[in-house]
Amino acid sequence: MTTLEEARRCPHCKQPGAPQGTRPLGNRDGHIHIFACMNTRCRWGPQPGDDRGETWLVQQLADGTIPERHKGEKDFPSLSPDQKSMAQRTLEQIRIEEEVERAGLAGKTSVEVDEQAISDDIRRIAGD
Repeated sequence: MTTLEEARRCPHCKQPGAPQGTRPLGNRDGHIHIFACMNTRCRWGPQPGDDRGETWLVQQLADGTIPERHKGEKDFPSLSPDQKSMAQRTLEQIRIEEEVERAGLAGKTSVEVDEQAISDDIRRIAGD
């Protein structure tokens, strides 16, 4: 077991994290504390334009104890073929949405996108 003061330290730089909130532990008594790294020299710290860095969770049981942090690989049950297929489709959709956002096409209709693509092609050909 560990103390809350130890557990609130950033896993990377070991500086105390800033409290970001507390949530109930779910179907068990206790709480989940959320902390964020505020050390600008830490890789988990805030990046330019961010108001806080990465967050981590600390489980506190009803009796006030905090279990040791789990280190190493996490073991999750395998996905069924249907779940795996759905996850792959979701990841592909996210990739497409990010690509559309980067290209500045978010919120445009397919006609607007086609017109922009044609216009871009004409500019590219004319520039060659």
